Amino acid sequence: MKYCIYGLIAFLLSVYTSCSSNSVPKNSDSEDAEVSSAFSSNSEDWDDILDSYEQYVDKYILYVKKIAEGDVTAMEEYPILLEKAQEFSEKISSSKSDMTTSQWTRYMKITNKMLGTAKEIEHN
Repeated sequence: MKYCIYGLIAFLLSVYTSCSSNSVPKNSDSEDAEVSSAFSSNSEDWDDILDSYEQYVDKYILYVKKIAEGDVTAMEEYPILLEKAQEFSEKISSSKSDMTTSQWTRYMKITNKMLGTAKEIEHN
């Protein structure tokens, strides 16, 4: 069961790496007025993606806790979680827009929450 947890962590770290290597967050304070309407559309797309990503991470945390408690029925959720992780990887790596600084910060907080839970479980 630990291998499943490590597999998901590794996959999500690859999502993080692909996102961090493909874009540098823009500082929303320094944007030109001419691009604000196009940017706001891209920004809203990122907000939607981050909302979904946060919901996924919350489900992932519950899954990891179930596995850590020995709930073997939780293994049924693994394929679904893996599929969702792949979807997020594709969304993030194929996106043509950049996150704002606040969106990047939110992305990092969400990812760190997931990684923190995994580390906590590993040390118990």
